[in-house]
Amino acid sequence: MQVRSEIDALSTMGINPVRFLIVPRMVAITITGPALTLMGIFIGIAGGMLVAWGQLDMSPATFWARIVDRVELLDFVHGLGKSLVFAWIIGLSGSYMGMNASGDAGSVGTATTRTVVVSVFFIILVDAIFATITTFVRHG
Repeated sequence: MQVRSEIDALSTMGINPVRFLIVPRMVAITITGPALTLMGIFIGIAGGMLVAWGQLDMSPATFWARIVDRVELLDFVHGLGKSLVFAWIIGLSGSYMGMNASGDAGSVGTATTRTVVVSVFFIILVDAIFATITTFVRHG
C-alpha cells in the first residue's frame, strides 16, 4: 500500500491509516495468537496420549490423570501470555516496517526481511526474559 501511495490516499480522505490498517491487524493477532497456542496445546496433549496408549500401553485415563497431576494452571497462563506477547511483537514489527517502507517495490521485500529478523530477535530476547522470570518465581 505504501508503494502505490494508498496510505497517502487514506490520509487525504481523512482516514487515519494507523486506525484503519494497524488496529484491526493487532486485534486479529491478539485473538489468533493465543487461540493457535491453545489448539497446539490440546493437539500436543492428544498426540502424547495416543503415543502413550500405543507405545507404552498406558490407558488414556491414566495419561489424563498424570497430566492433571503434573500440569498446573500457571503453565497454561505462562504459555498463553508468551503467545500473546510474541503475537504483539510480530504485529507491531510488521506494521512498523510496512508503514516505513519506501516507495519502490524492492523496499517491500526489504521490509519483509527486516520484519522477520526483528521479530525473531525480539521473540528470542523476550523468551529469555520469560524464562528468567519463571525460574526466579518457581525456584527463587
